Amino acid sequence: MFYGRDMIILCYVNDCLFFGPDQGKNEEFIKDLKDSGMALTVGDDVYAFLGVEVKTCKEKGEIMLTQSGLSWKVLRAT
Repeated sequence: MFYGRDMIILCYVNDCLFFGPDQGKNEEFIKDLKDSGMALTVGDDVYAFLGVEVKTCKEKGEIMLTQSGLSWKVLRAT
C-alpha cells in the first residue's frame, strides 16, 4: 500500500487500485503512468480484488474492504 498525491494505491504484483477523494487526480496520475510507457488496463468497477471485497457507501463517503471468503475458510478450518 502506498499513500501520496492525496490517494491510496493498493498493489499486488501487477494489479493496482487507486483510491482518492478526487477522481480527476486519480485519472491524471494513471495518465501520467501511461505516458511514461507503462502498459495499463483500466477496469470500470472493482468488486473483488485478490479476494478482498470492495464496498462503497457514497452517502457517507466511505469504502469498506472485507475478506468474508477468507474469514469463512478460517472458521471452517478451526
